[in-house]
Amino acid sequence: MRAWRAVGAAGLIVGLGAGVLGCGGDKPAEPKTIAAGAACHGAVSSAAAKSVEFLTGVRKFALDSPGDDPAKAASALADTYVPGKASSSAEQVCSIDDATQVGNSYLSIDLRFGSEDESNGVGASADLARYAVGRSAYTKPGFADLYFDCVSGKLRGSTKKKPAIVAAALQTGPTVRGKYQPKSASKALGEANLVVVNSVALKVAQELGCAGNGGLEAELTLKPAEGE
Repeated sequence: MRAWRAVGAAGLIVGLGAGVLGCGGDKPAEPKTIAAGAACHGAVSSAAAKSVEFLTGVRKFALDSPGDDPAKAASALADTYVPGKASSSAEQVCSIDDATQVGNSYLSIDLRFGSEDESNGVGASADLARYAVGRSAYTKPGFADLYFDCVSGKLRGSTKKKPAIVAAALQTGPTVRGKYQPKSASKALGEANLVVVNSVALKVAQELGCAGNGGLEAELTLKPAEGE
């Protein structure tokens, strides 16, 4: 009887140990995620959200980081405004990231003041497609640069004749750039980039108080610029 009890006690201890090991071996909790339309503090429109999903091939993304706020980026940019001068650095507006791999950014958008020459395509590479969006827009797989005019009380010295030229630039990360063969989908990829950057740029224009939202529209019509 004593032997039985000893074995039973040992079995109980082993069983408890296995239970403890089992608890320690549980799968980690699933990371919290958001849909594309909730990214960048809601600056991604429904059309832009579909473009994000097309570009990345996924539908759930990492939570916004504290810096992914168009309002804060617009305010920080406004503080640096000098009439007639381009920015020497950029403010990050948002980054849409992989929820399963820390440090893997699907795409990011930066904000700065541009120059007339830049907005007119001076020095732009020949592989960029130009679209009639805002003041001007240029795009290709992995990249989109959108310029818009801003006349606002938040940008002292900006006038209708000499507006501030705001540039919003999108770049995709390696996992997105490697997802498609550019030759087979270059137009679709470039236009998807442009839809996303237009949505975020519109939010920035609203935050800056740009007259007429800088000529940007929520319902984007993708029309190549004249001569393209």
